[in-house]
Amino acid sequence: LNSIVQNLSKQGTEAITISGGGEPLLYNHILETIRLINSYSIDIGLVTNGTKLNSLKTLERHSIEWCRISFGDGRNIDEVEDIFEQADLLYQREIIKLYGISYVITDEVDIQLIERVIQCVRNHAACYVKFIVDENSERAYPDYIEKIDCTKKIITPIHPCLIEELFRAWNDDRRRRRRETWI
Repeated sequence: LNSIVQNLSKQGTEAITISGGGEPLLYNHILETIRLINSYSIDIGLVTNGTKLNSLKTLERHSIEWCRISFGDGRNIDEVEDIFEQADLLYQREIIKLYGISYVITDEVDIQLIERVIQCVRNHAACYVKFIVDENSERAYPDYIEKIDCTKKIITPIHPCLIEELFRAWNDDRRRRRRETWI
């Protein structure tokens, strides 16, 4: 892995997004991997379901540029607050510079969970919430989605299939110029 990251650095890669076909924080060597990438001054983005955020608490400041936590219908409503608290702790320690939520709405729409996530976004350090209707969904949700209360952190959809508020704290020009590598 060291030679791969070294080559990416030599080629001018400025950011790597860690995601996966599963939870990347379950990888036994995730902390060493993050530290290795940081050692080459490459920014890191992380896509996670949030259940193992505590595993990141020993990382150094500014280890992760941004983190997207994925929620969706069927998630245990009781763990939502805990995940936000873990993310806030990492944010307060400056391990994660920014974090936000991505929520997938399915045919089994869980309005209580959606409302809890919105409440948590308002009460915590999350920068945004992004709602996406599952592409395999057979239902349309324009009536409900357009009723989602809009705050400075939550954006109401123009189109029911995709809602996103980008990280406002990022420099837009820098982000457009940035080359990003997904692993």
